[in-house]
Amino acid sequence: MTTIVWDGKKIASDSRSCSGGLIDPGVCKKIFQDKTAIFALAGDYAQARAVVRWMSEGRDPDTEPDFLEPEYEVLMIRNGTGYFFSGELHGYEVSAPFALGTGREVALGAIAAGASARKAVEAACRLDPNSAPPVMVMTP
Repeated sequence: MTTIVWDGKKIASDSRSCSGGLIDPGVCKKIFQDKTAIFALAGDYAQARAVVRWMSEGRDPDTEPDFLEPEYEVLMIRNGTGYFFSGELHGYEVSAPFALGTGREVALGAIAAGASARKAVEAACRLDPNSAPPVMVMTP
């Protein structure tokens, strides 16, 4: 339940979190940065955070996260290149513009019309019930 957009210059996300059909109170942080990359999370938040932690700590095969039902998506931007992980620990390279989450179609349409990453997520927040402000933006 998310909208995340990478326009090649910036990455932006909404802040809504849902559990069991209910909107969680508060703001959900979905973009993180470590020493080598920026990560954006969608899907199962706990799973995605575990994958990001594993990636940030060096990808040790002995501590590889294992989920019965992987339901996460992670976009990693490293040195200007995007990599997408969707339930797999071996991602593939993606090019900007790229979006993920339930609001991705609206966001990509906004990008195609000339919007920035922030404006694209704002558009998705207006139309996708699973995405909501505030919009958070980070520069890779």
